[in-house]
Amino acid sequence: MLVALCCLFSTTVLAAVIVDEYLDLLISLIGAVGASGLSLFFPAFTDIMTFWPHRKNIPCYSAKLAKNIFIMLFAVIGGVAGTYVAVSHLVVRLHAAYSSPDTGR
Repeated sequence: MLVALCCLFSTTVLAAVIVDEYLDLLISLIGAVGASGLSLFFPAFTDIMTFWPHRKNIPCYSAKLAKNIFIMLFAVIGGVAGTYVAVSHLVVRLHAAYSSPDTGR
């Protein structure tokens, strides 16, 4: 039990030390994927799936469908662009950290 507790504590401390240096980039990467999906893509997709069986009875459903598809495309473009920017910033920072002369590499 004590060994498991020590392993858990040391793993948590190690993760906190490693993540602390790159936490801002990790948050931006998670935010780029999560925010575009949760706030834009999934509500529009859910709206389409909810009203699809009743589309014949809803007036102007084609306009509503076009609006939802536009929102979903905007979410995908925003998610891809945000992910690209977050990953490129992470690569730049990792490259700078591991190519500095004080690391001995």
